[in-house]
Amino acid sequence: RVVLWTRVAPAGWDRDLVLQLAEDAAFERVRVERAFRAGVATDGCLKVRVEALEADREWHYRFVMIGADGTPRSSRPGRTRTAPAAGSERDLRFAVMSCQDYTGRWYN
Repeated sequence: RVVLWTRVAPAGWDRDLVLQLAEDAAFERVRVERAFRAGVATDGCLKVRVEALEADREWHYRFVMIGADGTPRSSRPGRTRTAPAAGSERDLRFAVMSCQDYTGRWYN
């Protein structure tokens, strides 16, 4: 499984936001396509857990929204990788990123 996060600008709140997760960078082999809504209650933030994916594999994802003019707009594509299978001898590395807001509170 993987967890994907995004934030939608207020102009896009309360519109369908479609997550696409594909096997390839060209999004020709889309494995997951699910619609979500982000709005005031979540400050435009969306956290999606995608399960039942094969282990030790690279995946490509993007978020697509239909604009006010009816044109689909896509986020820049991202890449993620599922962890090796349990019992695998393959090395595993993690990267950690953190955000700090010095004016109000600390995130770590």
